[in-house]
Amino acid sequence: FGQFKDVAQIFKHPKHLAILALTSGIIVFNWGFYVWSIEAGRALESSLGYFINPLLNVVMGYLFLGERFTRPQLVALGLAAIAVLVQTIAAGVFPWLGLMLASTFCLYGFLRKTIAVGPTQGFFIEVCIIAIPLLLTQVWLVNNGEAHFGGTLPDTLLLMGLGLMTTSALVFFALSIKLL
Repeated sequence: FGQFKDVAQIFKHPKHLAILALTSGIIVFNWGFYVWSIEAGRALESSLGYFINPLLNVVMGYLFLGERFTRPQLVALGLAAIAVLVQTIAAGVFPWLGLMLASTFCLYGFLRKTIAVGPTQGFFIEVCIIAIPLLLTQVWLVNNGEAHFGGTLPDTLLLMGLGLMTTSALVFFALSIKLL
């Protein structure tokens, strides 16, 4: 998007680069954990994380960013917390998968909000940081006959499209947390 000057500026701030290295690891862990939970047949438990995450974001904002709430907002938060509790009881399990996913994504969002790096530029740096280990993992999967990407044309095209969708969502998420 013609923002390479902004990307170059990131390298002048080792703290920002270190935080982006940390956020890239957190998001890889989050995505990997989510994929594992789906593969393990625990979609309901892991989906609770997407209901828990906004509540954790609010707690982080209150504790670390000085955000305060009006009475109607507190009522809405209380209702949301009750809804999560009802869904958790209905699921019949302690939502440790959901808590793991929610807390890692909350930490990712919090860290990204605390550094002065644009969403596209930060995402580009994160991708550059994780590219080498993920490419090495892909080579290993191909060599062991376990890869889907590069296996067949339909699988490869599907994974590329899903990657584009995921990338778009994450860039828009990073943009939205900057605007909030």
